[in-house]
Amino acid sequence: MTLARNPWWIAAGLIMLGGLLLAAAAAVRWLPCLWGSEQVCLARQALAFDYVVPVRPGEPLVVSAVLAALGMFAVAASWPFIISQLTVKRRLALALLVVMMFKPILFGVLTLVAAATRGLPTGSAGPLFIGEIILDIAVLVVVLITPNDRLEDYQRLLLAAFPVWLVGSIGTVIDRVFFALTNQNADVPPGSGVLTAALMVGCAIGIVMITRSAGPRRAPTTVGHQP
Repeated sequence: MTLARNPWWIAAGLIMLGGLLLAAAAAVRWLPCLWGSEQVCLARQALAFDYVVPVRPGEPLVVSAVLAALGMFAVAASWPFIISQLTVKRRLALALLVVMMFKPILFGVLTLVAAATRGLPTGSAGPLFIGEIILDIAVLVVVLITPNDRLEDYQRLLLAAFPVWLVGSIGTVIDRVFFALTNQNADVPPGSGVLTAALMVGCAIGIVMITRSAGPRRAPTTVGHQP
């Protein structure tokens, strides 16, 4: 099956690209800890160097912020291809498209803005966190209400939804808890950001594996034919 005839391959490629870009963003931050000055490495462990939607006072690395934002945009760009392969009603397809694309696009834009302004205003942290919880719940709801009559498509939908959850606080917390096992004294343990990226790449690989093993798929009913 050619790439053009199976958008799942394109979606998996975009999610994998998003993960690789986020890995590159983390690498830029933590490279001095591998080949550089110990003093610089210690400085990079400060919260001020966070680059995913940082709050003032901050010193986010512009390169890391741009790479991370591009990674989020890549995740968002995968969703039109995914939804085109789902046999769902028009309203649900629209809800999936809006909900799944909104969070990574929003966080990508805010990450770029924060990098340009040395962090978002301090008072924005609370509303942003509450908004993120609402968005994550919305993602869960649209996933749960999506029909699972075609198991392969639903499995791929779940794998594609996971990177959307990882964008923002959930991914940050997972990373810091994991890498805190190696350095409990650092505000931000070296390596933070890499695990989130690796999980995204793993989701993309999972989509590829399911797509390769799935039998011949029936042509999806077009969204326009399901009011």
